[in-house]
Amino acid sequence: MKILIIGSSGLLGTALTMKCAERGIPFVGTTHEDLEITHREELESWVSTSGCDTVINTAAMVGINQCEHYPVTAFKVNTVAPANLAHICRRQGITLVQISTHTVFDGRSSDPYTEFSVPNPLNIYGASKYAAECLVRNICPRHYIVRLPTLFGPRRNSRPGFSDKVLQWIAEGKALRIADDKIDSPSYTLDVADALLLALRTGGRGNYHIANAGAVSFYDFVLEIVRILGARVEVQRAKDWEFQPLAQNPLKTAMASVYLPPLRGWTEALEEYLRSAR
Repeated sequence: MKILIIGSSGLLGTALTMKCAERGIPFVGTTHEDLEITHREELESWVSTSGCDTVINTAAMVGINQCEHYPVTAFKVNTVAPANLAHICRRQGITLVQISTHTVFDGRSSDPYTEFSVPNPLNIYGASKYAAECLVRNICPRHYIVRLPTLFGPRRNSRPGFSDKVLQWIAEGKALRIADDKIDSPSYTLDVADALLLALRTGGRGNYHIANAGAVSFYDFVLEIVRILGARVEVQRAKDWEFQPLAQNPLKTAMASVYLPPLRGWTEALEEYLRSAR
């Protein structure tokens, strides 16, 4: 197996390059500077000349507000580009792994979402990612759809995610207001990358959920970060609506898998990440 990792400097892309190197799996990584994913000719050139038999597409336009502001761009990046990749991979007999998100669900379930749960996106980000799932599934026979929760871990690019912002705010000594009604299964990218590579080696094609075990509110997740770091900052409760999202935000998006072995709990994973990041 040789893997083309599209978006290799992001959260998941960084972890995949680290784990491939650790396991001796040949790979080629591209960043936004190397490849404009919305240009089909560039995609075809990279896939054709990379010598890879598997493509993992981690590139995406993320963030509810950003996608609501720029819906055309969101669908170009999150839907059209994966569809183009699916056509390219089908013609060349290549396996395509399309990374998706828990935001394809409406967040109204009190139980963790599994591979059998029915998507019902509430916003453009979720809709654009779910549309990509449908197209990849129907275009490319050799496909994996991998849905992920909110991630934390090392990254090589400068586009901060939620945990990166929290760590920055803590370093600056800012008081934090964090939603206590937003429930997730925050997951360590190195654990996710391990599980994904295992699925590619041992699993059948199809849909997979990968997440560290457990569910927690964003508020309690941040409290745990503060506790592990021994930081002295104030963390105040808030509600998600107070941050004025431009569209509905699914509130309960904990995840679990019926196909893959359970990963360790999110608290253990978070502690390892924060200790190593120091």
